[in-house]
Amino acid sequence: MSGHRSFSARRCYAFTLAELLAMIAIIGVLAALLLPIAGCGHAPSRVSAPSWDPPELAEQIVTELDKNGDASVDAEELQAAPGLASGARFIDGDKDGRLTAAELEARFDR
Repeated sequence: MSGHRSFSARRCYAFTLAELLAMIAIIGVLAALLLPIAGCGHAPSRVSAPSWDPPELAEQIVTELDKNGDASVDAEELQAAPGLASGARFIDGDKDGRLTAAELEARFDR
């Protein structure tokens, strides 16, 4: 029988259903053991909410951005904080082009 193989000579390397289910069960058990170690369980959050004190926050912003010491932040000084600069027209209550701690605080309190 040249060129013809018998059925017993061929080997099929496939998993049986029982072997596949056993592997899934083993992976599930390992995952259940490793999740608490990795910190992915239902542990309470370790991140606390930031404190929200509008007067302190407003004063800190003015102190950080006010370079000329006039207790307000003008358009030139706002260039250091583009996010704040984009909303300055909504914050500037007296429309003088400068932001004071009181104006910032009033906006934060809304």
